Formats: sequence, structure tokens, C-alpha cells
Amino acid sequence: MSAVRLLDLRVRHPGSGFQLALPRWSLQRGDRVALQGPSGCGKSTLLAVLAGVMAAERGEIWVDGVAVHELSAGQRAAFRRQHIGQVLPGEALVPWLSVADNVVLPYRLGPGLDWDPEAPVRAQALLDRLGLGDHGHRRPEGLSTGERQRVSVARALITRPAVLLADEPTSALDPGTARAVLAAIEHASDSDGTTAIVVTHDPAVAAALPQQAFLPAMAEPLP
Repeated sequence: MSAVRLLDLRVRHPGSGFQLALPRWSLQRGDRVALQGPSGCGKSTLLAVLAGVMAAERGEIWVDGVAVHELSAGQRAAFRRQHIGQVLPGEALVPWLSVADNVVLPYRLGPGLDWDPEAPVRAQALLDRLGLGDHGHRRPEGLSTGERQRVSVARALITRPAVLLADEPTSALDPGTARAVLAAIEHASDSDGTTAIVVTHDPAVAAALPQQAFLPAMAEPLP
């Protein structure tokens, strides 16, 4: 079973003239792919469609065996909590929670995920892997931009998601720290079978991932 499968996908932004078409795309469990392309080509839009945040005009969207295109908005939200990890640009941490509590936050947000008593242990392991092992007690306001970004990566991976959708997860990081993020994603792929789609403009990050996809090459003009 494919982890991600798109068929005849069509997405439009009403009033903007933007349109995205993908005839076919599939990824297997554990795949790690760099999604590249010029600004405005639809990379973030594609992630939003895969996460069920945005509905497509037409087409089939299968993620972890779920027909996302057949779900209501409420069902897509529940699906997202259960199957998807997201790292979004500028994603805010909850300022009054500690770093450790921010990492396990997905288990506290609404129905769909039962509390896992091992989550705090996994959170610490993720923070260790990302070079933040001694930051669990701190509040986000005391962190640098790059540190907050790494906390967001840990939060996206805490639920062992079937699919990780990461939009520029290394944009605020130096090369060494970016490698730590990529190593954490690789570990999730190897240990949990997480399929990772990483949007990046950084050639070094793209080269470090086993697969590359170029959105203009994947897309076709809409009729």
C-alpha cells in the first residue's frame, strides 16, 4: 500500500489565477523526498491538500490508505491528528507551556489521539536527537528562532505519524543543526515507517534526502 497516492489532482485558488495539476504521484512507506520548485509553484498548497487543510477541486488523494478526498472538513481534521505530522513556517509554540509540554501537545488537542504514557519519554529522546536535550523545562520565549524550529520538528514527530509534511524545516538552522533535523527525520523513517515530504530551497538539504521531486515537472497546465 502506498503511503501517498495522488491521481488527477486539480487545485485552484479562486480569484488568484493560481492552479496546480498533478496527474499522478505516489510514495511508499518510509520514503523521504525533497519537494523543490520556484516560489509560488504550489509546494505549500500541495502539503495543505495532503494534510486535508485544503480541499482539491477534483482528483483522488490517498494518504496512509485513507481517501482524504472523500472526507468532510471535520473528518479531515481528525485524520490529520491521527496520521499527519506538520512543520509549518513560523509555526508558533504555546508560550506558557514548557518545551517538553509543547512537544507532547498533539495528544492534548481534541479527539482522535489517546494519551500515550510513553510520549514524555519519546519527547525527551527527540529533543536529545535534535540537540535540545536540556531544554525541556524551558519556555519558548527563552529560545532562539532555530531552537523553536527544532521543537516544532519534535512536536511533528512525537505521534509517530504515517506522513510528515515539513515546509522549510531547516530554514533558520546552520548546516550542522540542519543535519541533526534530517537525522531525526531519517530515524522516524527507519523506526516508524514515516514517509517524509520536505519542502526546501536549500540544495544541501535536498541532496541529503534520498529522493527529489520538482513540482513543475510533476504538474501539468489545467485545461
